[in-house]
Amino acid sequence: MFKYHFYPSFKFILWQGKDKDYQADTKLQDINRFLLRLSITFMHFIFFKIVEQGDTFNIFTKIRNTIIILLSYNIYALKVETKEYYKISTLIFFISFLLIPITHTLTKEICYDTIYFYHFFAQLIFVINSVYFFIHQERTPRRTYSEVEVLRLEESINIPRQNSPSMNYGHSSMMIGVILLSSRFINLSSVFCFLSISLIFFICIPRIQEIMEIHKSMKKTAVYLIFVLYLLVKNNKALFYVLFFFIVYIYLFYYILMCRQINRILKDI
Repeated sequence: MFKYHFYPSFKFILWQGKDKDYQADTKLQDINRFLLRLSITFMHFIFFKIVEQGDTFNIFTKIRNTIIILLSYNIYALKVETKEYYKISTLIFFISFLLIPITHTLTKEICYDTIYFYHFFAQLIFVINSVYFFIHQERTPRRTYSEVEVLRLEESINIPRQNSPSMNYGHSSMMIGVILLSSRFINLSSVFCFLSISLIFFICIPRIQEIMEIHKSMKKTAVYLIFVLYLLVKNNKALFYVLFFFIVYIYLFYYILMCRQINRILKDI
């Protein structure tokens, strides 16, 4: 899951004097990235509980109409430079609107325990795939070939093919988990809003985290995790304790490994 070596290096923290902020080393960045992705799943479960409460009073009808209008406009709007949003909008529209009656009927008879069990593993696959994908995207050097570039003979005969990962497994498992959770709602408008916002949530939030480079700063990571823990303690204290102790365990495990490596280096000296 973690690229290259998991064990921490001796240069575990770099001090940047310009912005007065700590920049985590490469191994700690992987841990921060994993915890940030994991926190997304907890925030999504909070959103599920909010929609579940609003489903009783059927308050998502107007929100559904607004989302349909926005997605329809985004699908047919001519955007040459943002083709990815075109694909995402089409996917969200067809999955959330056209397939609602089928998916809602087929998964309605499944019990809660089975739903949560499969949803847990679906979210775990999404977290692992997302972490691996962005680690590979960040650290893999890429060689691009232009049409006018003159290649050497060995390069022209055997150009190395890039083995780049994708988010296919993560997005597929995420959709399965979201569809299973949506079967718990009564009104189709709630199902549509939950599916649409969930797909946008899982597609956009990881990329926003990467653009802001939250995982590279311990201060940003701490603020983000504290914010998620605050939301959990206000909504579900059991999930708060689960995420809190998991964060403490991960960082404590990393600290112990770091201390052991430093002790080995000092003994060799």
